[in-house]
Amino acid sequence: MTRIAAQQPYFLADYYYFQKIFLSDIFFIADFLQYRKQSAISRARLTGEYQPEYLTIPVHHSADNPPPRINQVKMLPPQSWVEQHLKTLKSLYRRYPFFEYYFPELEAIYLKKYQLLHQFLNELIRWQSGLLFPGKKLL
Repeated sequence: MTRIAAQQPYFLADYYYFQKIFLSDIFFIADFLQYRKQSAISRARLTGEYQPEYLTIPVHHSADNPPPRINQVKMLPPQSWVEQHLKTLKSLYRRYPFFEYYFPELEAIYLKKYQLLHQFLNELIRWQSGLLFPGKKLL
């Protein structure tokens, strides 16, 4: 029996997201679902030394009703947020084991020129999943 799972893309997804990937044979990144502002789709809560840190991917907001699909949401230009994200991630995690090995790969994903939110999220999820579960099928 083939186990199929789906989930909208989350920015820097948590343990439960990757557990869902692990437990499935085929996993669909459901970027065709509606975008929700202030959700895990474009916002991540990271553990800081003294208090939680939040990273948010800035996107173009529209008053569309119904809201746009995730694969239609445009990100703001990278010069307005990418450097700050990388600086925050480096500050929080530079002392963790293997940081120097994985951070350049993460940085390379951040530095690519994406226009749509789902392009960035899908690549980030595929990279993280590939580290945890090599060969896992993500669609």
